[in-house]
Amino acid sequence: MQPAPPPEAKTRTTDPRIALAEKEYLQPLHALFQEGSTGQRSVPTASRISECGMLLENAFASFSYTFSYYIPSYLDWICQADLVDAYAYFKKQLQLLQWRCPGAPWVLKNVDHLVGLDALLNVFPDACLVQIHRDPREMVPSLGLLQGSYMNLWRQRPMDPNILGELCLKRYEILARITMRIRDKVDSDQMYELYYKDLAANPVGTVCRLYDHFGYTMEPDDVARLEQWIEAHPKPQNRYTLRTYGLDQAVIDERFADYVDYFEIRN
Repeated sequence: MQPAPPPEAKTRTTDPRIALAEKEYLQPLHALFQEGSTGQRSVPTASRISECGMLLENAFASFSYTFSYYIPSYLDWICQADLVDAYAYFKKQLQLLQWRCPGAPWVLKNVDHLVGLDALLNVFPDACLVQIHRDPREMVPSLGLLQGSYMNLWRQRPMDPNILGELCLKRYEILARITMRIRDKVDSDQMYELYYKDLAANPVGTVCRLYDHFGYTMEPDDVARLEQWIEAHPKPQNRYTLRTYGLDQAVIDERFADYVDYFEIRN
């Protein structure tokens, strides 16, 4: 949220901006959701690894705005915008953050990077990419639940579930089309395609294979920490269906047929 001035190595975990972000933004946001809700579980903390989208928001060019606000014209704009300047600023912020705190390689996670893929590869030509695939029948309503939780925080009246469903469908359809072009842009050794069903069934083994693909070593302590985290964070039961958002399976199957076939997502 505040990458300048650059953090110092000695005070990296005690920098006053951490407590400020927790107090002024994250705790109030956490309190807006019902206890134990999907939205509440997704709120990060200032001291825990989270998504990197805020660095793109600092450039005012972020796909994440289409997640929090219903602005169809912005969705149309961001999907055709030249984002090279936004990624150049993204890189400058990373350089600033690591200037006095050098260490391990950056691990950056955000769905926005699909929309800015060309710009990302222009600014970070040696980036290692991880692409996660999930059955659209599951992904679209899951996105609807999470997105609705956030959008309704800023609205006087809750978002119409049917409009929300169509918005989620459009956003995910855009991303699905982009993913089908990635193999033509990136060498296979620079990219790892990960299937959500494999991650859910065997998270430790899947992560170990991911490490191995990019030449990183998964140490025994890393495995132990991952297993402990998984045990402490069981996956909640789904509380949504396609019909919650005015959608049906036939529509999903028709609009994502190419994506599902291309990546052989279903058994």
